Amino acid sequence: MLTLAHPLVAQTKGRKPEPKKWLTYEQVYAGGLAPRAGEAPPAEQLLAPPPMITGWADDDHYLETREDPADKQRKIFSVSVADGSATAHSRRA
Repeated sequence: MLTLAHPLVAQTKGRKPEPKKWLTYEQVYAGGLAPRAGEAPPAEQLLAPPPMITGWADDDHYLETREDPADKQRKIFSVSVADGSATAHSRRA
């Protein structure tokens, strides 16, 4: 009989588990609320607004409204169904 080690067991064998880290309310829900006295502001928001699929550009690309990482503005992107690559969508007249 052949048995294989579970990948997680093999990776952690012999190492101490990392201590649990507690999340603050601001990290989970707010991301922008002022921190409590003596606390540092959260490094980043854990939950961001999800992308919103708004329709189809053509047979191979759907339209998705999401935050552009370059300027943090919500924009419409044309996303390839085949490989998931996205480009800013330009509206045609």
